[in-house]
Amino acid sequence: MVKLNGLNYETETMRSERPVLIGFCSGTAPYEALEALAVDFAPQYKFCAVDVERERELTRHFSILKPPTLILMQEGEIQQRICQIPNTDALKKMLDFN
Repeated sequence: MVKLNGLNYETETMRSERPVLIGFCSGTAPYEALEALAVDFAPQYKFCAVDVERERELTRHFSILKPPTLILMQEGEIQQRICQIPNTDALKKMLDFN
């Protein structure tokens, strides 16, 4: 999983050939859920994480009011926003659908 910051954001997301799932998190539990998904879906998706405490500019850019929040991007456009990370099964269904 790629940790996003102001320096690598554009390269890792806007120029990605795969859809990008970005997790805006505070604490470790949401990161662990994303890492578990990355095992099954890494070939189809790029997984990225933003620490909302450290990367305040990116957090504001995406209007994240309350972590954890997931953003699914494709070709530089936001496709879906999920406030609160659902359980792993619900996330797997969402990713299988896309």
